[in-house]
Amino acid sequence: MTGTAVFRVPASVLRYEHNILHDSHCPQEVAGIFTPAGVLRYEFFGDDFVYLPESEYGEISGCIITHLHRSGYPFSSHDILESSRFMVHEMRVVTSTTVYSLKAGTGGWPDPVVTAAVLRDVMQSGIFRWHAYHIRKQFLCHPGSCPSGAVCLMRETFLRLCAGALGLVFARGSWSECPRKYR
Repeated sequence: MTGTAVFRVPASVLRYEHNILHDSHCPQEVAGIFTPAGVLRYEFFGDDFVYLPESEYGEISGCIITHLHRSGYPFSSHDILESSRFMVHEMRVVTSTTVYSLKAGTGGWPDPVVTAAVLRDVMQSGIFRWHAYHIRKQFLCHPGSCPSGAVCLMRETFLRLCAGALGLVFARGSWSECPRKYR
């Protein structure tokens, strides 16, 4: 999926993303749950995470979930697990510069237990540690003291590796690629 493909969602989703991004009163994390046609079904708020209620599984499954990460970082492991658990149409993360997208591949979402195991395995893998080492070297930092740009790049690398292992479609797009009327 190309950067511009990230913005091929209903206009209501793009407007919502723009609004939560520019709302200074917005809490640390807010999530909007949309039907694939772009109808807002739910809104959830949280300090660090938004927990989706299991009781709403039938209403959330197959939907587009978009949420704000003021930190600027892409998906967390929690986001990926929630996507797998609820079998969403698409999970999106909005930051000040970038929109991230994660969708199921042709095989659908893997079982959440499988997803959790793959997330753990990738985090501990030699290939991820190799990438993380070279990113830290590039940014001249040490584990625990890296600037946000390095952390963001490490998370993107982790996501690409996880998406490949799980058969998911990961993409990112810069807000500059978004149609002007939505930014």
